[in-house]
Amino acid sequence: MREPDPGGSPGSGETQQSPSLQTFNNNKSEFISLLHWIEAQDSQNSLHSLVLQCTRALDQINTSFLPRVQEEIDKVKQSLQAPGMRDIRGLEERLHQLQSLLLQTERICEEQAANAKTICSQEESFMVQGDVSVLADLLIAHRDQLKRLHSNNRTMNEFANKFSAAKGELSQNLLIRLNWVTHCQKAIWNCDGRLTMVSENLVRVKRRFAILEQINVSPTLYFKCLGEAARRSSFSKSYKTRGQQIIDKVEAEREAESQKRTEFHELLQGHFLTTLFRGLDSFPTQFAAKDSLSFDEELFDVSE
Repeated sequence: MREPDPGGSPGSGETQQSPSLQTFNNNKSEFISLLHWIEAQDSQNSLHSLVLQCTRALDQINTSFLPRVQEEIDKVKQSLQAPGMRDIRGLEERLHQLQSLLLQTERICEEQAANAKTICSQEESFMVQGDVSVLADLLIAHRDQLKRLHSNNRTMNEFANKFSAAKGELSQNLLIRLNWVTHCQKAIWNCDGRLTMVSENLVRVKRRFAILEQINVSPTLYFKCLGEAARRSSFSKSYKTRGQQIIDKVEAEREAESQKRTEFHELLQGHFLTTLFRGLDSFPTQFAAKDSLSFDEELFDVSE
Protein backbone atom coordinates (compact mmCIF):
# COMPACT_ATOMS: atom_id res chain seq x y z
CA MET A 1 0.00 0.00 0.00
CA ARG A 2 1.20 3.54 -0.65
CA GLU A 3 1.83 5.90 2.21
CA PRO A 4 -0.93 8.54 2.13
CA ASP A 5 -0.43 12.24 2.15
CA PRO A 6 -1.22 13.97 5.48
CA GLY A 7 -4.99 14.18 5.77
CA GLY A 8 -5.45 12.08 2.61
CA SER A 9 -6.69 8.58 2.10
CA PRO A 10 -5.07 5.46 0.69
CA GLY A 11 -5.03 5.59 -3.06
CA SER A 12 -5.83 9.31 -3.16
CA GLY A 13 -3.80 9.60 -6.36
CA GLU A 14 -6.16 7.20 -8.24
CA THR A 15 -9.40 8.05 -10.03
CA GLN A 16 -12.28 8.24 -7.56
CA GLN A 17 -14.86 5.46 -7.66
CA SER A 18 -18.49 5.86 -6.65
CA PRO A 19 -19.36 4.98 -3.05
CA SER A 20 -21.27 1.96 -4.26
CA LEU A 21 -17.87 0.41 -5.15
CA GLN A 22 -19.31 -0.54 -8.51
CA THR A 23 -16.93 -1.46 -11.35
CA PHE A 24 -17.67 -2.26 -14.96
CA ASN A 25 -15.98 -5.05 -16.88
CA ASN A 26 -17.11 -5.83 -20.44
CA ASN A 27 -20.20 -3.65 -19.89
CA LYS A 28 -21.23 -5.79 -16.92
CA SER A 29 -21.84 -4.17 -13.56
CA GLU A 30 -19.87 -5.79 -10.71
CA PHE A 31 -19.93 -4.84 -7.04
CA ILE A 32 -16.79 -5.27 -4.94
CA SER A 33 -16.14 -4.99 -1.23
CA LEU A 34 -14.58 -1.93 0.38
CA LEU A 35 -11.44 -3.94 1.23
CA HIS A 36 -11.01 -5.05 -2.39
CA TRP A 37 -11.50 -1.48 -3.57
CA ILE A 38 -8.81 -0.25 -1.14
CA GLU A 39 -6.34 -2.90 -2.29
CA ALA A 40 -7.11 -2.08 -5.92
CA GLN A 41 -5.80 1.45 -5.43
CA ASP A 42 -2.24 0.05 -5.26
CA SER A 43 -1.99 -3.29 -7.01
CA GLN A 44 1.77 -3.57 -6.38
CA ASN A 45 1.44 -3.63 -2.57
CA SER A 46 -1.26 -5.63 -0.86
CA LEU A 47 -2.64 -5.04 2.60
CA HIS A 48 -1.13 -8.32 3.73
CA SER A 49 2.36 -7.24 2.65
CA LEU A 50 1.90 -3.94 4.50
CA VAL A 51 1.07 -5.79 7.72
CA LEU A 52 4.10 -8.07 7.26
CA GLN A 53 6.36 -5.05 6.76
CA CYS A 54 5.16 -3.49 10.00
CA THR A 55 5.52 -6.78 11.89
CA ARG A 56 9.05 -7.42 10.63
CA ALA A 57 10.13 -3.84 11.37
CA LEU A 58 8.81 -3.99 14.94
CA ASP A 59 10.34 -7.43 15.54
CA GLN A 60 13.70 -6.19 14.30
CA ILE A 61 13.61 -3.18 16.61
CA ASN A 62 12.39 -5.08 19.66
CA THR A 63 14.34 -8.34 19.47
CA SER A 64 17.72 -7.70 17.89
CA PHE A 65 18.77 -4.24 16.83
CA LEU A 66 17.46 -2.03 19.61
CA PRO A 67 18.96 -4.04 22.53
CA ARG A 68 22.39 -3.94 20.88
CA VAL A 69 22.12 -0.20 20.36
CA GLN A 70 21.05 0.27 23.98
CA GLU A 71 24.00 -1.81 25.17
CA GLU A 72 26.39 0.24 23.05
CA ILE A 73 24.94 3.48 24.41
CA ASP A 74 25.43 2.22 27.98
CA LYS A 75 29.06 1.39 27.22
CA VAL A 76 29.68 4.84 25.76
CA LYS A 77 28.07 6.51 28.78
CA GLN A 78 30.19 4.39 31.10
CA SER A 79 33.40 5.27 29.25
CA LEU A 80 32.50 8.96 29.36
CA GLN A 81 32.27 8.78 33.15
CA ALA A 82 35.89 7.54 33.55
CA PRO A 83 37.19 9.64 36.49
CA GLY A 84 40.84 9.05 35.63
CA MET A 85 40.37 10.59 32.20
CA ARG A 86 38.27 13.59 33.01
CA ASP A 87 41.09 15.29 34.93
CA ILE A 88 44.85 14.98 35.59
CA ARG A 89 45.56 14.31 39.24
CA GLY A 90 48.13 16.59 40.86
CA LEU A 91 48.34 18.84 37.81
CA GLU A 92 47.76 22.03 39.79
CA GLU A 93 50.41 21.12 42.38
CA ARG A 94 52.83 20.15 39.64
CA LEU A 95 52.35 23.43 37.81
CA HIS A 96 52.86 25.31 41.10
CA GLN A 97 56.20 23.53 41.62
CA LEU A 98 57.29 24.36 38.08
CA GLN A 99 56.32 27.99 38.63
CA SER A 100 58.53 28.03 41.75
CA LEU A 101 61.44 26.55 39.76
CA LEU A 102 60.89 29.17 37.06
CA LEU A 103 61.19 31.98 39.65
CA GLN A 104 64.38 30.43 41.06
CA THR A 105 65.77 30.17 37.54
CA GLU A 106 65.07 33.84 36.91
CA ARG A 107 66.90 34.78 40.15
CA ILE A 108 69.88 32.59 39.23
CA CYS A 109 70.01 34.21 35.79
CA GLU A 110 70.14 37.62 37.42
CA GLU A 111 72.90 36.43 39.78
CA GLN A 112 74.88 34.97 36.86
CA ALA A 113 74.62 38.24 34.99
CA ALA A 114 75.78 40.18 38.08
CA ASN A 115 78.79 37.86 38.63
CA ALA A 116 79.80 38.11 35.00
CA LYS A 117 79.54 41.89 35.12
CA THR A 118 81.68 41.99 38.31
CA ILE A 119 84.44 39.88 36.72
CA CYS A 120 84.50 42.10 33.64
CA SER A 121 84.63 45.30 35.67
CA GLN A 122 87.45 43.98 37.89
CA GLU A 123 89.40 42.94 34.81
CA GLU A 124 89.01 46.38 33.24
CA SER A 125 90.04 48.08 36.51
CA PHE A 126 93.19 45.96 36.74
CA MET A 127 94.11 46.66 33.14
CA VAL A 128 93.74 50.40 33.71
CA GLN A 129 95.59 50.61 37.07
CA GLY A 130 98.19 47.91 36.39
CA ASP A 131 98.71 47.32 40.16
CA VAL A 132 100.35 43.87 40.45
CA SER A 133 99.98 43.80 44.24
CA VAL A 134 96.21 43.23 44.00
CA LEU A 135 96.56 40.45 41.44
CA ALA A 136 96.56 37.63 44.03
CA ASP A 137 93.41 38.89 45.76
CA LEU A 138 91.79 39.51 42.38
CA LEU A 139 92.48 35.93 41.28
CA ILE A 140 91.01 34.55 44.52
CA ALA A 141 87.87 36.67 44.01
CA HIS A 142 87.62 35.51 40.38
CA ARG A 143 87.97 31.87 41.46
CA ASP A 144 85.11 32.23 43.95
CA GLN A 145 82.93 33.95 41.40
CA LEU A 146 83.67 31.25 38.81
CA LYS A 147 82.73 28.58 41.38
CA ARG A 148 79.41 30.35 41.94
CA LEU A 149 78.90 30.61 38.19
CA HIS A 150 79.64 26.90 37.78
CA SER A 151 77.33 25.97 40.68
CA ASN A 152 74.51 28.14 39.35
CA ASN A 153 74.98 26.71 35.87
CA ARG A 154 74.72 23.15 37.25
CA THR A 155 71.55 24.13 39.12
CA MET A 156 70.03 25.64 35.96
CA ASN A 157 70.85 22.44 34.06
CA GLU A 158 69.01 20.45 36.74
CA PHE A 159 66.03 22.81 36.44
CA ALA A 160 66.09 22.44 32.67
CA ASN A 161 66.02 18.64 33.01
CA LYS A 162 63.07 18.91 35.42
CA PHE A 163 61.23 21.20 32.97
CA SER A 164 61.88 18.77 30.12
CA ALA A 165 60.72 15.78 32.19
CA ALA A 166 57.57 17.64 33.28
CA LYS A 167 56.85 18.63 29.68
CA GLY A 168 57.22 15.02 28.51
CA GLU A 169 55.02 13.74 31.35
CA LEU A 170 52.31 16.30 30.65
CA SER A 171 52.46 15.59 26.90
CA GLN A 172 52.07 11.87 27.56
CA ASN A 173 49.07 12.47 29.84
CA LEU A 174 47.47 14.77 27.29
CA LEU A 175 48.11 12.26 24.49
CA ILE A 176 46.40 9.50 26.46
CA ARG A 177 43.38 11.71 27.12
CA LEU A 178 43.20 12.96 23.55
CA ASN A 179 43.16 9.33 22.37
CA TRP A 180 40.37 8.69 24.91
CA VAL A 181 38.41 11.70 23.58
CA THR A 182 38.88 10.45 20.00
CA HIS A 183 37.69 6.97 20.99
CA CYS A 184 34.62 8.40 22.74
CA GLN A 185 33.85 10.63 19.78
CA LYS A 186 33.97 7.68 17.37
CA ALA A 187 31.75 5.64 19.70
CA ILE A 188 29.24 8.49 19.94
CA TRP A 189 29.28 8.89 16.14
CA ASN A 190 28.58 5.16 15.70
CA CYS A 191 25.72 5.32 18.21
CA ASP A 192 24.32 8.37 16.47
CA GLY A 193 24.35 6.53 13.14
CA ARG A 194 22.52 3.55 14.60
CA LEU A 195 20.00 5.78 16.38
CA THR A 196 19.40 7.59 13.09
CA MET A 197 18.66 4.24 11.46
CA VAL A 198 16.22 3.38 14.25
CA SER A 199 14.57 6.79 13.94
CA GLU A 200 14.15 6.48 10.17
CA ASN A 201 12.78 2.97 10.58
CA LEU A 202 10.29 4.19 13.18
CA VAL A 203 9.20 7.00 10.84
CA ARG A 204 8.51 4.44 8.10
CA VAL A 205 6.62 2.22 10.54
CA LYS A 206 4.63 5.24 11.72
CA ARG A 207 3.61 6.03 8.15
CA ARG A 208 2.52 2.44 7.55
CA PHE A 209 0.56 2.43 10.81
CA ALA A 210 -1.12 5.64 9.64
CA ILE A 211 -2.28 3.76 6.54
CA LEU A 212 -3.51 0.86 8.68
CA GLU A 213 -5.34 3.31 10.95
CA GLN A 214 -7.09 4.83 7.94
CA ILE A 215 -8.04 1.37 6.72
CA ASN A 216 -9.31 0.49 10.19
CA VAL A 217 -11.72 3.44 10.30
CA SER A 218 -12.65 3.15 6.61
CA PRO A 219 -15.90 1.14 7.15
CA THR A 220 -17.20 3.67 9.68
CA LEU A 221 -16.21 6.63 7.55
CA TYR A 222 -17.62 4.92 4.45
CA PHE A 223 -21.11 4.70 5.92
CA LYS A 224 -20.83 8.20 7.33
CA CYS A 225 -19.87 9.47 3.87
CA LEU A 226 -22.88 7.66 2.38
CA GLY A 227 -25.18 9.25 4.94
CA GLU A 228 -23.63 12.68 4.44
CA ALA A 229 -23.89 12.41 0.65
CA ALA A 230 -27.56 11.39 0.93
CA ARG A 231 -28.30 14.20 3.37
CA ARG A 232 -26.60 16.80 1.19
CA SER A 233 -28.33 15.52 -1.92
CA SER A 234 -31.74 15.85 -0.23
CA PHE A 235 -30.90 19.31 1.10
CA SER A 236 -29.53 20.62 -2.21
CA LYS A 237 -32.59 19.42 -4.16
CA SER A 238 -34.98 21.10 -1.74
CA TYR A 239 -32.83 24.23 -1.50
CA LYS A 240 -32.47 24.59 -5.28
CA THR A 241 -36.20 24.06 -5.84
CA ARG A 242 -37.25 26.71 -3.30
CA GLY A 243 -34.44 29.02 -4.35
CA GLN A 244 -35.38 28.82 -8.01
CA GLN A 245 -39.02 29.60 -7.18
CA ILE A 246 -37.96 32.69 -5.23
CA ILE A 247 -35.60 33.76 -8.02
CA ASP A 248 -38.32 33.36 -10.66
CA LYS A 249 -40.80 35.37 -8.57
CA VAL A 250 -38.37 38.18 -7.80
CA GLU A 251 -37.14 38.24 -11.39
CA ALA A 252 -40.70 38.65 -12.64
CA GLU A 253 -41.22 41.54 -10.19
CA ARG A 254 -37.94 43.09 -11.30
CA GLU A 255 -38.87 42.89 -14.97
CA ALA A 256 -42.29 44.48 -14.26
CA GLU A 257 -40.66 47.28 -12.22
CA SER A 258 -38.04 47.81 -14.92
CA GLN A 259 -40.79 48.13 -17.56
CA LYS A 260 -42.60 50.77 -15.50
CA ARG A 261 -39.39 52.75 -14.94
CA THR A 262 -38.54 52.56 -18.62
CA GLU A 263 -41.94 54.02 -19.56
CA PHE A 264 -41.55 56.81 -16.98
CA HIS A 265 -38.00 57.50 -18.13
CA GLU A 266 -39.26 57.96 -21.70
CA LEU A 267 -41.93 60.35 -20.38
CA LEU A 268 -39.42 62.47 -18.43
CA GLN A 269 -36.57 62.28 -20.91
CA GLY A 270 -35.18 65.68 -21.83
CA HIS A 271 -37.31 67.64 -19.34
CA PHE A 272 -35.61 70.20 -17.05
CA LEU A 273 -37.24 68.63 -13.98
CA THR A 274 -34.71 65.78 -14.20
CA THR A 275 -32.22 68.12 -12.50
CA LEU A 276 -34.62 68.54 -9.59
CA PHE A 277 -35.61 64.89 -9.13
CA ARG A 278 -32.31 63.08 -9.16
CA GLY A 279 -32.07 59.29 -9.04
CA LEU A 280 -35.11 58.63 -11.22
CA ASP A 281 -32.88 57.03 -13.85
CA SER A 282 -31.79 54.00 -11.77
CA PHE A 283 -33.07 50.44 -12.33
CA PRO A 284 -33.30 47.44 -9.96
CA THR A 285 -30.37 45.03 -10.17
CA GLN A 286 -30.57 41.30 -10.68
CA PHE A 287 -31.62 39.52 -7.49
CA ALA A 288 -29.29 36.49 -7.70
CA ALA A 289 -26.14 35.61 -9.64
CA LYS A 290 -26.44 33.18 -12.49
CA ASP A 291 -24.59 30.36 -10.72
CA SER A 292 -25.84 31.05 -7.18
CA LEU A 293 -27.54 27.64 -7.03
CA SER A 294 -24.60 25.70 -8.52
CA PHE A 295 -23.25 23.56 -5.70
CA ASP A 296 -23.12 19.87 -4.81
CA GLU A 297 -22.91 19.10 -8.53
CA GLU A 298 -20.27 16.39 -7.99
CA LEU A 299 -21.96 14.55 -5.13
CA PHE A 300 -21.90 10.75 -5.34
CA ASP A 301 -25.16 9.30 -6.56
CA VAL A 302 -26.41 7.20 -3.64
CA SER A 303 -29.95 6.80 -4.94
CA GLU A 304 -29.30 3.16 -5.75
